[in-house]
Amino acid sequence: MTAFLLGCPVRSAAAQPLINYTILVVYDLLHYISGMQAQSPSREGLMYVTHCEPWRKDMKRLAWAVYVLSVCAVLNGTASGQAIFERHYGGERYDAGNDVLEIPGGGFLLIGTTRSVSDDTTDAWVISTDALGNPLWTNTYGGSGFDSGISLLPASDGGYILTLATNSFSDSYDIRLIKIEASGAVDWAKTYGGARSDYVHDMAPTADGGYVVIAHTVSFGMGGLDFYLLKVAQNGDSLWSRTYGGVGWDWGGSVQQTMDGGFILAGDTKSFGDERGDVFLVKTDASGDTLWTKTYGQPDNPDRALCVVQTADGGFLLACESIGGPSAIGAEGLISLIIKTDAMGGEQWSTVLHGSNLSSPANALELENGDYLVVGDVFRGEEQGLDAYATRLAGDGSLVSEWFYGGSKSDRFNAVQQTADGGFVFVGMTDSYAPDMDTQVYLVKTDADGNVTEIHDDFAEVRPRTVRLMGNYPNPFNPTTTVRFELSHAMHVTLTVHDLYGREIQLLLDGKLHDPGSHRIAFDATALPSGVYFYSLIAGGQLQTRKMLLLR
Repeated sequence: MTAFLLGCPVRSAAAQPLINYTILVVYDLLHYISGMQAQSPSREGLMYVTHCEPWRKDMKRLAWAVYVLSVCAVLNGTASGQAIFERHYGGERYDAGNDVLEIPGGGFLLIGTTRSVSDDTTDAWVISTDALGNPLWTNTYGGSGFDSGISLLPASDGGYILTLATNSFSDSYDIRLIKIEASGAVDWAKTYGGARSDYVHDMAPTADGGYVVIAHTVSFGMGGLDFYLLKVAQNGDSLWSRTYGGVGWDWGGSVQQTMDGGFILAGDTKSFGDERGDVFLVKTDASGDTLWTKTYGQPDNPDRALCVVQTADGGFLLACESIGGPSAIGAEGLISLIIKTDAMGGEQWSTVLHGSNLSSPANALELENGDYLVVGDVFRGEEQGLDAYATRLAGDGSLVSEWFYGGSKSDRFNAVQQTADGGFVFVGMTDSYAPDMDTQVYLVKTDADGNVTEIHDDFAEVRPRTVRLMGNYPNPFNPTTTVRFELSHAMHVTLTVHDLYGREIQLLLDGKLHDPGSHRIAFDATALPSGVYFYSLIAGGQLQTRKMLLLR
């Protein structure tokens, strides 16, 4: 007796009806073709053919049966089409991801901070990818100083709103909003703040189509540092602003519009509660006027809320970091403290994640079934290092599952979003997968159970959109430095070094064809005296020149 197994184990409830129907079709076809006696399909989606008589000659129907089986196998193998991957992006200096959105078409838009792709500055960096994390385009945004990409939100016209912390446009930190098109082109950019420092930490959409941002401010308020809430219209016009806090330092880190049209703000305070610092929760009406405030925290420990989420029951979930101890390394260190409150801020429960391990949360969300997902980083020992984590909690705060990602160095998640396929997308930073470098942007897409492939790209190349000669690094230098340039497509490149009088000192590249992407060429000035030198790039009909300084 010959036995055949036509297997299609079902892993997705959404795919169950189609697969069940497919199995029944195959069962009927095989019965018709060969007169086989087969068991009925089991509830697990498996059919066993246990008896085989001589095959009939109806090969067309057999071919159809095989085709239907192949469709079934594809459905099973993709787990209802969920894409899972790990990717990282960046260069030889500091790069990190701070926020992520799933965008129309199934791809992702990331915002973060880069020093690798900018000309000796720190810029906000936006990366657009397809559904598998393959880069489609990238843009940097900022000026001549420090610009960090904090968060992004979809705009009503299909574009996006970017939030930046910047000191490029004044002598101190300001809030900057940039409206971009889906292609990354800038529609408008506006800067907000006072004469002193105003550093933005979060942005949220509002029901009227506008936005609200939260910062800590030195420019306004009554203390050394205060919460700063800014309401802007859809076009970026400032509508109103409010400050919250006392005579001490009060740091605002997270904001969300609430079901009643008001706002919930979270951070920490040294003006109220424990003088070392407590979690500070502020509830306002739609105009930003205070309705009530609450403080939370562990006795004698500094505590800070990094994320607040209004939950389906009208209450709030706070993801906090607290300096507790002793930790796994034998000294006081950060721990992840999660607090759940009712609608009036009354504490319902709290829990510490990861036991005594050093841990810090960054972001949280409520899932459709009432569970919560918290992300951040946790120290898991000398061999595993600092891993990115995603911890799932039940509605009562009990542990459901823990997922860890990363390598043997330092890895962290800064944001999470549930995706349309039921999975999750995380963004943050990785040191583990950036050998001999600082950090790179870390993007992880999982299925609903946190599963991900184990394949990591050493370098995920983001194709430049223009020809660009970048600043050499280091600069000043002695005696070697690296000249960097980008090509949007394959082209012939000439790269030369000249002195102040225009005399050619060295020909680095002599017109050979180079592929698109980022390129780095070493320059050795051992035989040259100290002074100013120029390097020039000729590519794609363009001439670009930059300056470097050799200091002995």
